Amino acid sequence: MSIANESEPGGALHSRRGWLRRRLLDPLVKLLGDGLAPGPAARALAVGALLGVMPLPWGTGLLCLVVALPLRLNPLAVQVGNYAAWPLQLFLAWPYLRLGSAWFG
Repeated sequence: MSIANESEPGGALHSRRGWLRRRLLDPLVKLLGDGLAPGPAARALAVGALLGVMPLPWGTGLLCLVVALPLRLNPLAVQVGNYAAWPLQLFLAWPYLRLGSAWFG
């Protein structure tokens, strides 16, 4: 940040936005798009959604990361599928509990 930018109205804010974009947004967009053809993207989203509906309150996010790395899936795409399936996890909690009580008494 230079002093010239800070003296202009909105100059400091503009430089912070540029820094956030360079340091945060650009790497995430690059990670999401790295080698993601439609097939691997669909696979990563499907694995994330599959793991995202499991009734594990301790963290499906960690499970998604553990599964995505050995399968060489894009971890960010798997997490997107995981978070997209989160409302479905809440919806399926009751049927999972009933099924578990039927199986294990």
